[in-house]
Amino acid sequence: MTSDLQTDSEAERGPRRRRKRKLSSSESEEDTSEVFKPPPQPPRKLLSALTQRDDTRPSPMTPLRTPLQTSRDTPLVETSHMRHDGLIVRVLTILEDIKETLNVHGRMLQTLLRQQDKTYSTPTLPEGAAFPLKTVDDVLAVEQELEDQEFLKNVVCVLSEIGGRTVDEATRRMMAFLMANELACQYNFVGRHGKRQFQGLRLFEVFYGALKRNALTHNINRKDAERAVSKWFSGARDRGGNRAIRAQRRNFVEHRNSENGNDNP
Repeated sequence: MTSDLQTDSEAERGPRRRRKRKLSSSESEEDTSEVFKPPPQPPRKLLSALTQRDDTRPSPMTPLRTPLQTSRDTPLVETSHMRHDGLIVRVLTILEDIKETLNVHGRMLQTLLRQQDKTYSTPTLPEGAAFPLKTVDDVLAVEQELEDQEFLKNVVCVLSEIGGRTVDEATRRMMAFLMANELACQYNFVGRHGKRQFQGLRLFEVFYGALKRNALTHNINRKDAERAVSKWFSGARDRGGNRAIRAQRRNFVEHRNSENGNDNP
């Protein structure tokens, strides 16, 4: 009971103040010495490192070094310069090789041109050849002449000079030189529909040989040459204004038929 009463009374009074302990002079000196005890000295290695670092710091009058001047970046800068110099040397070497190659090609071209000037002459038709052919009799006559290989070779050379940028263009130019359009209307390549055959004539060999000699059509094969000349014969009836004439005739016939139909009830 007494303890409970004491506890209640103490709670009402509040927390008890702690008495200050008086320190003797000896204890105060010991506490003061412990509080103001100097820190331990750092190791000598750390002091020397800090001293060197302080020495490397620039003075207020010394300008700051740029990043390219730092010792850490110097190897990278030197490496980049070395790579740049190596690339320039490689490019210059390639240019020198190209220059030498062009000089060699120029000398070769000049040599070929001098040789061509000495040996080249414009081909001319042999005696007895008259083109374009206009009749069937002209075709038979030139076929006999083409049995001579020298005659055939000369005609091929002349025909190849006419040339053309494409197979179709060369075919139009060469066949127009060989045959008149009126005569071409009487022929086709295989001789069908009552027309004469061009396939078995030596004139076809002349035409094919000229295509092979032409620089722009020399890769042609025989099948392509046959197809090109067949196409040319198929269009013979529309050349020389024949297409317009046939269109007029067709329109006239249609108009007359329409009139006859209107007249009949």
